[in-house]
Amino acid sequence: MKSMFVLVTCLFFLFMLSGCRDSDEISLPEQSSHIHDILSIRNSDGDSIYYGMSQVDVESILGLGEAGFGNTHFYESADITILYRDGIVALLTMHSDSGWRLANGIYIGMRVYDQQVFYGKTVEESRQFTRYITNQYDASILTVDYRFALEGDSDLRLLATVEEYEELRRETLGQDILRYRFMVSLRAPDDTVAIIVFGDQQALFTLR
Repeated sequence: MKSMFVLVTCLFFLFMLSGCRDSDEISLPEQSSHIHDILSIRNSDGDSIYYGMSQVDVESILGLGEAGFGNTHFYESADITILYRDGIVALLTMHSDSGWRLANGIYIGMRVYDQQVFYGKTVEESRQFTRYITNQYDASILTVDYRFALEGDSDLRLLATVEEYEELRRETLGQDILRYRFMVSLRAPDDTVAIIVFGDQQALFTLR
């Protein structure tokens, strides 16, 4: 009877360990297209910081930040840098794994695989798109940018193909649209996410 108990216990723990490995590699939650769901981070306490959130509300969660260049503030407790425009979040950068994750589950330190799908596209598909848009040919660092266009008042549409991106760019050439184009960017040397950035393209390109 004792040996049977030991066997069952061992099998139980083996099952638990194998389940943990599978969920760490693949499992990502579904995500809505709302701007505050895509451009946001969350922690295990249920706190959320998102694009367009007021500085007052951010600092009620992270505490006071240290002022940096322009309107940027660094929050040491979470290793997060935020650029504010008119007192609201316009750009956010995560530098290390401090317990915060993108709303769809991506986190600093996560392994990235070619077959992994984020926002409906595999990493390799997104990487090729990024290379075309940015003329980036450095294969030593995995850089993946997910670009979005604002649809209506609050939904984001992923620009999934080069043709779609070029068509939209031609239609809006010369217009002030950078505040209405958005990006989630991953930097992953050694196929491991090291930096996560999200915000609108005006903030990303001009820091304003």
